[in-house]
Amino acid sequence: MVHGLYNTPMLLALIVFLCSGYAPASGLILAVVPAEAVPARHVAMAMGFAGLGAELLGATISPTLGGWLADQYGLAAPLFMATGGAILVCLVSLFMAETAPRKMASAKALLSTEEMY
Repeated sequence: MVHGLYNTPMLLALIVFLCSGYAPASGLILAVVPAEAVPARHVAMAMGFAGLGAELLGATISPTLGGWLADQYGLAAPLFMATGGAILVCLVSLFMAETAPRKMASAKALLSTEEMY
């Protein structure tokens, strides 16, 4: 007997679509935000720590938790977990402020040198 999402392919398609929606936000979280949030000499370390956190959550904890949820609640549970994570990442990315301190500083310096001429 077939249960869950296999009876409703549109719900399954919606969940898969939502689970893939966080990919653009992850680029911001893993590269741009750490690179702009720390001094230039610490950019590599900040990006490394962001990647480490992503690997710990995405490659170690999530499959383990997803497998446990699938054993306890059925095969649809990891998809709902991934959907929740995608929604959380998208919501967090909506509240990120784009400050670009290095670019703003260089733009101000450029403007101040142009005013001298």
